[in-house]
Amino acid sequence: MVRITSQPTMPPCAHTPRPHRGLSRGEVLALRREHVNFAMFTYHREPLMIVEGHMQWLFDETGRRHLDLFGGIVTVSIGHCHPRLVRAGE
Repeated sequence: MVRITSQPTMPPCAHTPRPHRGLSRGEVLALRREHVNFAMFTYHREPLMIVEGHMQWLFDETGRRHLDLFGGIVTVSIGHCHPRLVRAGE
């Protein structure tokens, strides 16, 4: 049996997410409990609150970076906010 004793190192990313200025995590969870049908579930005991995406990365409300493993076909193909596509759309 292989025992992992340390966290893997994330590859570098030059993107710095903007500070989150929206609803707090607690406010979002309270709204979810109030308005979303109980049959809609999350995959996590404490769901992630994703507030920004850049290329293959997602950022939570604290600025912590996560690899997007649930992206759809377009996201997998080009990532979130690909700079060339953002410039083309401006």
